[in-house]
Amino acid sequence: MTTRVQQATQEREELISGSEAIAIACSLADVDVITAYPIRPYDTVMQYVSRLIADGAFRCEYIVAESEHSQFEIVKHACAVGARVFAGSSGVGWFYAFEALAVTCGLRLPLVAMVGNRALDDPGAFGCEHNDALAVRDLGWMLRWVDTAQEAMDAAFMAWRVAEDPRVFLPCAISTDGAFLTHSQQIVRVPDKKLVDPGAHPRAAEGAGGQVPAALQPGQVCAPSR
Repeated sequence: MTTRVQQATQEREELISGSEAIAIACSLADVDVITAYPIRPYDTVMQYVSRLIADGAFRCEYIVAESEHSQFEIVKHACAVGARVFAGSSGVGWFYAFEALAVTCGLRLPLVAMVGNRALDDPGAFGCEHNDALAVRDLGWMLRWVDTAQEAMDAAFMAWRVAEDPRVFLPCAISTDGAFLTHSQQIVRVPDKKLVDPGAHPRAAEGAGGQVPAALQPGQVCAPSR
């Protein structure tokens, strides 16, 4: 009985969408820099992030870029100087950012992104397919598909923990089926902030004598320890 009471005080249940679950995960994980550019179905994430900021529940550098290309260039450079970052897009918007996406893995930057899976078609196509996320599969991006809003939140916590591990230092994309998961609502158990520990920021690892991304070490190659 005591265990159940303690568990109840450490988490709460909310009726939220998969996109809203990831936005809440960003706030609980203390993400430093978030960039946004509206494209459906990913844009529900940026909408909820802006709501959390407006309500005073989340503090971060929230930048609405003029395109997906700039959106991912901003978080790429912010990540290179040690910030915990998040961005996202869908379909052809994800492809428009490809110049930044392609080099993020080579620079060993632990950028976490969400792909609201959408068909690669003209602006009138809102069907769900996975070719947008799969395009970075062989570049070095870690990919994770999620089935529920709960899994979306949990995967986000794990993404920062794994991506920022000095043995990894690779970007991670969380793929969520457009509309089916990005917009549909489910009951999600949201943990108390004190229970969320995605690991130390990259800059904290540097201060502790650990490895940092290659972009933070000019002239050096950052290889994972074995």
